[in-house]
This record gives sequence, structure tokens and C-alpha cells, in this order.
Amino acid sequence: MNQRENSIQIINHNFLHHSTFLQSQTAGMRAHHRDGVSWSDSGLNCDTFNILYITDHNTLSDASLQEVIDHYRQNDLAFCAWINEENLSPAIKSALERSGLQEAGSEPGMILELEAFQHTPAAADISKLNTRSGLQQFAHIVSLNWNPPDKDVARFYERVAETVLHPSSHIAYYASFIDNKPVSVVEVFPDNAYNAGIYSVCTLKEFRGRGIATDLMKFCLQQLKNAGYRTATLQAADDGLNIYKKLGFTASTRFYEFKP
Repeated sequence: MNQRENSIQIINHNFLHHSTFLQSQTAGMRAHHRDGVSWSDSGLNCDTFNILYITDHNTLSDASLQEVIDHYRQNDLAFCAWINEENLSPAIKSALERSGLQEAGSEPGMILELEAFQHTPAAADISKLNTRSGLQQFAHIVSLNWNPPDKDVARFYERVAETVLHPSSHIAYYASFIDNKPVSVVEVFPDNAYNAGIYSVCTLKEFRGRGIATDLMKFCLQQLKNAGYRTATLQAADDGLNIYKKLGFTASTRFYEFKP
């Protein structure tokens, strides 16, 4: 396996676990893995937390794909499908389109080798949010990515709080504070002892463009390095791509999103 193939495997592994872990551990939610596909059902009508992830186009049958899609539709649940470029074969794309899904966007999957990462701490007020009230603060800021704010984000984190706060969970949520107010947040999701994924990097609109999220990212990456992690992975939205490149992340694959 060459370096790029290894990087793709690391990125995919983290995304797979992130898309199903909380749902698999929380009462009233579900997650399933079968040949070629994994999918989660949060019980909420929200495509942010109901994710169909195609893991292997060689073993995924049209019938299995359709069965998952039918589950969401029969239960009136919004959902989205994700697939990386290595698995997006013409046959899979055709099967998705026949099921009424269309490509809705794409994002690069990126990786950072933490051994080479160096960070000079910024004068920022950064704290962990791993309490129930902290999760509420995190969810509130994330929900503001939608207009109007997505109330299902708060509902989701309220329902998974017990899972997140359990001693066995290694998920961490951080925020940058200004005048004792959280203004920027990030989720750090380790999937093993060597890699952690970065998710939900969000900053309140009135505080954007001031480098707050960048400092928060640097803090989290240094924390990971200090703890012995070797790599960090993420999917880069367009507005954060240049920031991630400057931090040292490089693109190894591309993820495509399909929606009804």
C-alpha cells in the first residue's frame, strides 16, 4: 500500500465511524453495517445525522442500496448519501440516480501528519465543552449554519449526551471564548489511538475573519500531537480549505454527497 492509499484508508475509516458511532450507542437510534454500505438512523428528520455511506462499490448490490433508501423513505426521514471518488463508479452513480438521488456537492478528504506540525500557542481562551451545558453551547453554534437555525442539531446532541459524556467516549468538543461567550467550536473525533477526525468547525458570523477558528484548530492539533496521535483528518468545506492547507493538511481523496 502506497502513502496515498494509506491516507485514503485512514480518512475513510474515521468518516465511517463518525457517521455511525453516536447513533449505534444511543437508545432510540440505529446504525448498520453490511456489504458495501453503512448507514445511520438518528430518529430525527434531519439529513445531518441520517447518513448512508457507501464503503465498497465492489460488494454493494443495487438491492442492498435500495433497501437502505427505502428505510429512510418509509420512515419519512431526511437523509444524505456520501461516497468517495474511489467508490463512485458509473454503476453506483447510476444506481443512486435511479433511486432519485442527485449529486449535491463535494469536499476534499484531507490528512495532516502531526509529527511535522508546530504551533505557537495563541493568546486565546479555549476550553473543553464536555458537559451537558457545554454540548448545548456547541449545538447552538453549529445549528446557526442553517437559516433558520436547525433545531434538530440541539435535539440530536441532547439525545446523545449520555453517550458522549460516558467515560469510554474519547470524543472532545472545544470552544474559543470571548468575554466568557463561546464564539467558535470544533469536534475532535478519534477513531483509534493514532488518528482523530476534525468536524463541525463553526464560528459565529459576527466573529468570522479574525483567525479565531484557526487558533482553535491549532490548539486542538497540538493537543492531539501531545497525546501521541500521528494524523488528523477532515473534510474541507470551501470556506475553510485555504485555512486547512496553511495548517499543513493535504487532499488525498474527494467525497461526494447525494441527496433526494
